[in-house]
Amino acid sequence: MRLNIADGEKFTAYLGSLKGATITEGERRSLGSIAVILERQFIGEYDVMNPNDERFFNLIGSLEKIINLYTELGLERSIAKLKKLLAVTRGKYLKEYLLVARNPSLGQYLTFDKGHIGFFGPAEWHTDINLEEYEQKWKEAIDIYHQTKENPRAEELSQALKQRLLEAIELAKNNIESKRSLYEGEGVIGSSYEEEQRNRSIGNYYKLNTPKFLETLAWAKGELA
Repeated sequence: MRLNIADGEKFTAYLGSLKGATITEGERRSLGSIAVILERQFIGEYDVMNPNDERFFNLIGSLEKIINLYTELGLERSIAKLKKLLAVTRGKYLKEYLLVARNPSLGQYLTFDKGHIGFFGPAEWHTDINLEEYEQKWKEAIDIYHQTKENPRAEELSQALKQRLLEAIELAKNNIESKRSLYEGEGVIGSSYEEEQRNRSIGNYYKLNTPKFLETLAWAKGELA
């Protein structure tokens, strides 16, 4: 769904008309959905470095008022990400923030209270990817980190990203090394023939790729030093 907010005054006028009124559950859901759409368009569609992208500048021009009106209507939780985007814009590190946000793996790290598990991120890339893609993903991640470092205003973002990547490196390294039992020692073990074959396949995968995986992780850690 695409939302046209070219006329921010109309939308804020609508929000203003709701003040003092009883907002139905359906209206709350609708307004919550609109906030999500605005956030996704901000991150994924607008060319924030293009002075001719009128959609972006129309949104920025209305964003503070939209946030204030949502807050007055008791919908603070719906605009938490929009508040962050406004703060980042005013902090003059939006370009760096969007470099992270627009990366399918690293964007998850923008909610820094979340862990590494539950999405296919740097801590889990090695579990289902070929070596060439693994190296490329880490090169992209490190390149984005270096770009965030170039803007002093993005220091908090840069340091948080660095910490997350270092954590991911250690998690990945420990997980990779834990697979050695699948191809070393007394042989492959499984409770059934199918499980034994599956473990054998996994073992062969790690036996082939572990040295390069660890080499890539060591390189990435050095880049973050």
